[in-house]
Amino acid sequence: MERQKESDIREAGEGQATPVLKSVRRGRGEVPLSDQAYQILEEKIVTNEFSPGKVLSEGALATQLGMGRTPVREALQRLANEGLVQILPQRGILVSDLTVDDYLKLMEARRPLERLIAELAAVRASQKQNFTISKQASQFRQAQQSGNERLFMKVDHEFNHSLIEAADNNYVSRMVGLLHGQSRRFYFKHHAVTDFSETARLHADLAEAVANRREDNAIVAADRLIDFNVRLANRVLNRR
Repeated sequence: MERQKESDIREAGEGQATPVLKSVRRGRGEVPLSDQAYQILEEKIVTNEFSPGKVLSEGALATQLGMGRTPVREALQRLANEGLVQILPQRGILVSDLTVDDYLKLMEARRPLERLIAELAAVRASQKQNFTISKQASQFRQAQQSGNERLFMKVDHEFNHSLIEAADNNYVSRMVGLLHGQSRRFYFKHHAVTDFSETARLHADLAEAVANRREDNAIVAADRLIDFNVRLANRVLNRR
């Protein structure tokens, strides 16, 4: 059952490069090639298709994605800045590991940032942004009620971007952007030991608080999400 769930979540990130590129490119020239490469490679790392310790080749990735080396190199540098890969001169690109201790320290860094983002988004979100976040809240509820973890993973990625955009602070955006990919990867790797309905509900609570401009509730909801992630790390430790 767990293998089937993981397969369902990973499905969008597998297969040949060309179909994936088509799903990313919404219109000719709209999404830069380096952004397309980043989205595809980040998803493969997060879903463990590229597992920790795997050595990647820039040339092989360019061939797989059907693009030149320059956008792939730019995407890899972005992934390296986020700690998802290590670029080793003359050796290739190593997919980084993330220990439980690393993850707990990551949560220490994320807590104040997520509280601030939730507060700023609740205050600064435009009407259009609020509409998008309200829709994402409904999708989280739908994922919770149907047990659709694949839908949750998709909406969660979009929701992170929506909150950052609504918060409208480039400095905070840069800092938290370095942490989200690592957080998603840890959750995907260990999602079998979590209560999926709880994390979906907590995300919906946060989205609704922001969409309704209740900044105090949004801060509390952000805190509860971090608490959930800390409990996840402790469950992983207790299973060892």
